[in-house]
Amino acid sequence: MSNTRKMLAVAAGAVALVAVALLVIAPWEGKSRPDVTFNTLEGETVALETLRGQPVLVTFWATDCPTCIDEIPHLQALHDDMAERGVKVIGVAMHYDDPELIKALVEAREMSYLIAHDQDRSVSQGFGEVRVTPTSYLIDPDGRVVWQRLGLLDMERVRGQIERMLERG
Repeated sequence: MSNTRKMLAVAAGAVALVAVALLVIAPWEGKSRPDVTFNTLEGETVALETLRGQPVLVTFWATDCPTCIDEIPHLQALHDDMAERGVKVIGVAMHYDDPELIKALVEAREMSYLIAHDQDRSVSQGFGEVRVTPTSYLIDPDGRVVWQRLGLLDMERVRGQIERMLERG
């Protein structure tokens, strides 16, 4: 097989993967948030329904995901800038992550937004069986998923969307 054909096959495969990912995730946009409960590292439980009335960004991440680690400072900045205005940022560590590794990373990166561990997979299942990290969902104050993203967040878009939600507030 020539190099050109190999490159075309790789490109076609990448396009197909993106298309499948969009089909898997797209059904959530515009629908009500799932009825899930987060189990925090501190042993507390937080039901997503109790956060109705405020914008919520839920992001699924893993300690072995380089993109997730790169995103932490941006999520922390979003939390620092908007928590007092009612915005909730929730990082959901995947079921396969070791709790001690999660705690160590949270401490090392000084993550003060809510961190949950999805040990029983109930949160990822509630969002349609999340398997790829990072995967994020922005939920409006009315409890509707306004968009979801597979991969690195466009923080400018996230902030703009949240600002618009707060202005309507």
